[in-house]
Amino acid sequence: MANERLPGGLVPPEGKAFLSISEVARRWGVSTRTVQRFVADGLLEVVHFGRAVRIAVNEVLRFEATRRSMNFI
Repeated sequence: MANERLPGGLVPPEGKAFLSISEVARRWGVSTRTVQRFVADGLLEVVHFGRAVRIAVNEVLRFEATRRSMNFI
């Protein structure tokens, strides 16, 4: 999957199924609080592994695809 691009020019993270909130924030160039707001507003779905909160890569890519048309990311 190295250097593979998805439709819309999106690039999936290497070999990961889930990302932490801080990883998503770094990917998008926003604060972790912004990502947490997206979660609280129901714009991003999270998965809980014990106390750890993760976001599925497919969910990140879906969000990016919907926001791309709005020039968010």
